Amino acid sequence: MEQRPQAVKLDPQSGEVVQEFEQDGLDPFHIPYGGPNYRIQCGTCGLNEDERLFMRF
Repeated sequence: MEQRPQAVKLDPQSGEVVQEFEQDGLDPFHIPYGGPNYRIQCGTCGLNEDERLFMRF
């Protein structure tokens, strides 16, 4: 699964997106995503983790 982070500001009452932020223009309250670009889902149990976990098996 490809990870495509999108920083957004949500309305606390309705949950609707109020504002979208670009990755290079984040304000101090938003931390850029630092996780893996891809995650793997196990076909047997459905576990969704970084591919390094599955390399061990």
